[in-house]
Amino acid sequence: MTKRRVFLLAYYFPPVGGIGAHRATKFARYLPDYGWEPTVFHAGKGNLYVQDPSLLAEVPPAVRRIPVRTWEAAAVRRALDRMRLRFLSYRIPQTFPVDGQIGWVPALVRAVLDEAARSGPPDVLFSTSAPFSATVAGLRLQKKLGVPWVADFRDDWTRNPNMPFLTPAHRALARKVEREVMQRADAVTTVTDSWVRAYQADRPAACRPVELVGNGYDENDFCAEPEARPTDRWTLAFVGTAYPLTDPAPVLEALAQQVRAGKIPGDRVRVVHVGHGDVRWPADAGYETVATGFQPHGEAVRWMQKAHALIFTYHRPEASSGRIYEYLRAGRPIVGMAPEGEASSLVHGLGRGRIFAPEARDGLGAELVRMFDQWQGGNSPTYEPDDRIRALSRQEQTRRLASIFDALAAPAGV
Repeated sequence: MTKRRVFLLAYYFPPVGGIGAHRATKFARYLPDYGWEPTVFHAGKGNLYVQDPSLLAEVPPAVRRIPVRTWEAAAVRRALDRMRLRFLSYRIPQTFPVDGQIGWVPALVRAVLDEAARSGPPDVLFSTSAPFSATVAGLRLQKKLGVPWVADFRDDWTRNPNMPFLTPAHRALARKVEREVMQRADAVTTVTDSWVRAYQADRPAACRPVELVGNGYDENDFCAEPEARPTDRWTLAFVGTAYPLTDPAPVLEALAQQVRAGKIPGDRVRVVHVGHGDVRWPADAGYETVATGFQPHGEAVRWMQKAHALIFTYHRPEASSGRIYEYLRAGRPIVGMAPEGEASSLVHGLGRGRIFAPEARDGLGAELVRMFDQWQGGNSPTYEPDDRIRALSRQEQTRRLASIFDALAAPAGV
């Protein structure tokens, strides 16, 4: 069967690493299984982001990758940092319209048009954001190529309280572009039910409804036999980038409080951070702390599987975390703090642990004591994947995306 072609615009793509690169990487990996041949336009090694060349092994050799490098805000930031003007460096990306990667757009548009002239236009154009400059490029290219365009949002944009806008004018411009995207894109996809509803509010009734294509886990990442779990200490792992939205400090402090109270012996506990960013460890934690720094994705998965429990924190109820799906597949109990939302619903609905609301800190402490006592008694649970977990796989989400492509590329009347 001849595969149809999709041009995939994704700033984050291997060798860039981190959870932001996984969505596009997994789509590129599995779209050929559903009859689609992707050509990926990405930002090469990117700017100021972690590198994980191991992810390149997940991209099939037949997938054409076209790196598009250009000047952008990060170049200005690095120059100011060298001049020890970090107070200005922090603000630079916010001065750019849309986002700090907007300088990528002219070169990206040229690269896509050149490839379309060389090999023919694609059957579908697909852009995935953030950064939202990829969406701006998709909007321009839709007008020039005349092919169906799917705009994907793995992050929310103008409604995101953590999205820094330097002035009201910057926010107004982004809102104007966002509304134009909702009106013009042939299909819009996003990763949570709440974002589906939010984006749908800006989408004309005559347009195709906004569709859910969630994040997920890759079954092939879990093929290796899990390593033996440590026996000397109850080991908890926080896997992922530590930043304000995911700050694990509430769980780390709750654990330290139980150690201070004598309810958990600190010399029997280890907490490991596997990932980028600075964790705010309690000053007098009383338990062993380990920071591995950024690790290749395969190593991060191994830590999920060999820990006795996994720490999850998220501070926005409507936001999506790609990491929670890998946690669920790893089969270790999950404990954490987050407002009621997607993550807590998944964990509780699947019976894979406890996520506490910020106002329920006492319950979090008691749960940590219960989990330690369970481990000390030799009963730390392991959960095997079932059909409910398998429905969350990257393969299943790619199948959904391919079905949207199929509908858009189908001949009229079919």
